[in-house]
Amino acid sequence: MFDLSRATLLGALGELSDDDRELRSVGLIRLGVVERHAGHLYDSLSRLTEVSEIVELGGPLVTGRYNHELGTTLQDLAETENRSDYFDRVIKHFHKAFYEFVAIGNHRYAAVVENNHGYLLLSLSRFEEAEVHLLRARQLFDGFDDKVRRAQVDDTLARLHLATNRFELAELVVERAVETLETGDEEALLAEALTTKGAVFCKQGRYSEAKGILEGAHRVAERCGDNEGAGRALLIVVEEMSEQLDDEERQELGVRLHKLLAQSQQESTRIRLQKCLEVIDQLHRRAMEANL
Repeated sequence: MFDLSRATLLGALGELSDDDRELRSVGLIRLGVVERHAGHLYDSLSRLTEVSEIVELGGPLVTGRYNHELGTTLQDLAETENRSDYFDRVIKHFHKAFYEFVAIGNHRYAAVVENNHGYLLLSLSRFEEAEVHLLRARQLFDGFDDKVRRAQVDDTLARLHLATNRFELAELVVERAVETLETGDEEALLAEALTTKGAVFCKQGRYSEAKGILEGAHRVAERCGDNEGAGRALLIVVEEMSEQLDDEERQELGVRLHKLLAQSQQESTRIRLQKCLEVIDQLHRRAMEANL
């Protein structure tokens, strides 16, 4: 309910005096988070830039949150615009956030930063560094018995193992994540973990099982309004097993993918979509020629 969140925060900010700098900082940071989750990355960056002049007055908890959220927004922008020059800035903000949280003993927030830092390094194919951060995050969440965030780290670790061809380990870790998330109400996270599990099964050649898992991930993501997540699950179906599908099923997948992802702000997602649609078209023409 992004519109309601935005309106509520703007209303609260409108009631604050100029002297309420710490609370205003918190409100603007949270507004930046809402805009980022709503997919409005430039609005998010604008809110976080607005708070930059007063955030230092709020103490390390506030500056830690600011650096973490600014780093996360810049990371999303880097992926959207294919701006690799942003990544050094992201890492600097994550470092600042981590040490701010450690300094005041807020190890739960420190673990959140570690997980996101590990995810960033994974996306940059810096696998050994990524694993160090992710294992540290998992250990911290395990200490808090924070099952949901620990499952998030397991999902990211599974992706790392998948990227480094450790398929059996990837399966073990992602199964653990899925089992945890199936018992809660974090459906968007469950959809992501199921997507990872489907990708792992594809690499193991278990296409029939993978297809059912990815269709399940699509349904869960779509049910909670995550069109990007729903589309990413279906992209893997086309990318990994298009030859195993019949022509009618591929055509249907193409329609569904276009509906879900044509307006995506993620350049990498749009590129994958275009490639999948081209594969579907090529296989369709081949099927038509075979029937002549």
